[in-house]
Amino acid sequence: MKTIRRTNQEVIGSNGGYTLPEVLITMAVIPMIIAAVFMCQYYGLQLHNFVRPKLDNAAYARNALSHLIEEVRCARYLEVGQGTLNTFVASGGTNAQTGNALRIRLAANTNLFIYYFRDASDETLKKVSLGASNAVTIAQAVTNATVFTIENFSGTVLTNKQNNATVGLLLQMRQASARQNVADSYQVRTKITRRAIF
Repeated sequence: MKTIRRTNQEVIGSNGGYTLPEVLITMAVIPMIIAAVFMCQYYGLQLHNFVRPKLDNAAYARNALSHLIEEVRCARYLEVGQGTLNTFVASGGTNAQTGNALRIRLAANTNLFIYYFRDASDETLKKVSLGASNAVTIAQAVTNATVFTIENFSGTVLTNKQNNATVGLLLQMRQASARQNVADSYQVRTKITRRAIF
């Protein structure tokens, strides 16, 4: 058996530390890695702040319109026209079926209805429930004057009343953003039809 002997210099060289260039490169790379991690975190937070109002607006619109959609689906009669809290003028039989107000009758009784209208004074969409005399705000900062339309299946606004028509809803809204002097605008467009055609 052959034995290999090492000198002291060989032993010191094999167990030694890093060389000066290795230490310098490591000291230069580690701060860059730390800076990159912090920059990713910073830009991630900026993206979150940018996207969060849009997600909040989508949730707000869903919550605001969920009752309206269900009430239109259960409606027996629908009327579109111009209205305020105390007045409603239905679109005539030969006029375009558009307006800022929607009256939903759930039964044949003409005195009981649910009423939605856009209040131009404070740019809100409001609802008056069955038998109530006061209005509840459903959506804020509604900028478009014509909110409701009665349309056929292809999206053409009708000029007469048809039993199988759909209700078109368009809400163009704006909300203040977290950024200074910036408003976030968005719109909600949907079409709703009744479940049962009488």
